[in-house]
Amino acid sequence: MHDSLTQQAALAAAYLGRAWPETVEQVRATPSSWRASVRRIILCGCGDSHCAARGAEYGVGLWSGLPVRSAEAMQASRYLLDDAGPELLVIGISSSGEVARTVEVLEAAHRARARTLAITASPESTLAGVAEAVLLLTLPEFPFGPGLLSYLGAIQACLAVGWGFAPGPAADRLAARMGDLPERVESDREPQAAAAEAFADEVGVEASGVVLGSGPCRGAAEFAAAKVLEACGLFYRAQDVEEWAHLEYFVASPPMPTWLLSADGRSRSREVEVEAAARAVGRRLHVTRWGGAKGWSREEREALSPLALWAGPAAFAQRLMMRRREVPFRDFAGGRNVAEGGGASRIRSSERGGWTTKG
Repeated sequence: MHDSLTQQAALAAAYLGRAWPETVEQVRATPSSWRASVRRIILCGCGDSHCAARGAEYGVGLWSGLPVRSAEAMQASRYLLDDAGPELLVIGISSSGEVARTVEVLEAAHRARARTLAITASPESTLAGVAEAVLLLTLPEFPFGPGLLSYLGAIQACLAVGWGFAPGPAADRLAARMGDLPERVESDREPQAAAAEAFADEVGVEASGVVLGSGPCRGAAEFAAAKVLEACGLFYRAQDVEEWAHLEYFVASPPMPTWLLSADGRSRSREVEVEAAARAVGRRLHVTRWGGAKGWSREEREALSPLALWAGPAAFAQRLMMRRREVPFRDFAGGRNVAEGGGASRIRSSERGGWTTKG
């Protein structure tokens, strides 16, 4: 459990290279009628699955040409389905397939006559059973601990859905970029990790921090903050680049760790300004920029950046955990237990439904 992130990181590039063609074949088997009827998409999940949805949102829209929205599963199930119908595809993401809120959203979507798709690693799960179609993630074996591969698998599966709706030339471009990706991910992994470990050594005494990202990088920032919280219990939060200037800029502690994840995309001009502001108020600033691969457009690089901007955050969380002699998930102590992934939080057994979308 203590080195699970490190082991998963070593497997990630090869996993992405294998997972993409497998997932594309599954997308080919989804109902062909969806291509003609679906006009918008909602991606949703909880925890890492929500981070994946947020990271994939821009890319799915970029290649499919459809309006795409990511949301927490509870937000989607209880607040976003009032105008649902067959033109809406709701995609629920859960590796276990047993997270109550994610099951609930597909049940609610079905009642609202929307199309439903599950992305899961568990073919016999409740989520798979309630969905019209399933994309199955076949994950390699790794020790229990904070997740990484399931997050990456969910992002590439969402992008494969975008591929399925994309017109021919766009689908071909996405397939080519995904073919290029594993080699670039592997070449970037160790440099990202080394820089992040050095940053962890610099800021290890601080009790909290913030990870910044906009667009797809906001999903990567959410994931980065989650890994620190899970691995060592420190309160790191994710924030939009612009919103940092309105909020965390005023935090009283000058050395607060502040990490910017960037793909030099549409938010670059504001990122440069915020970097200067963070330094001006004494923040301990770390910046990770991902350049994609030769020949990629800015939009393609930014859309795929969450599949690459994880190596530093995973290494950072691992290093902080070891420095602080922590155990992932607080060893499920202090009123928690391992049942359902937490015990009293009732992630899986929480009551589902009990309301209607029409008042």
